[in-house]
Amino acid sequence: MTAGWRRFTWDQVMSDNTPQYAYQGERAILSGIIMDAYTGKPITNAKVKINNGVEYAADSNGHFTSESWT
Repeated sequence: MTAGWRRFTWDQVMSDNTPQYAYQGERAILSGIIMDAYTGKPITNAKVKINNGVEYAADSNGHFTSESWT
């Protein structure tokens, strides 16, 4: 996850003089079941905050899916 980011200086970053990306960011589908750690049962209608604070709602069985995060 650090490939290519070892070759920068903070002066470049602070002046918005960063290198151009050679490839697009990775995309993935994130899904799962929100479980209560104590009971082991799904948490119904839970809210999940991912990445930049976007919320995703779980269904009545605790299942959630996000296809839009990078």
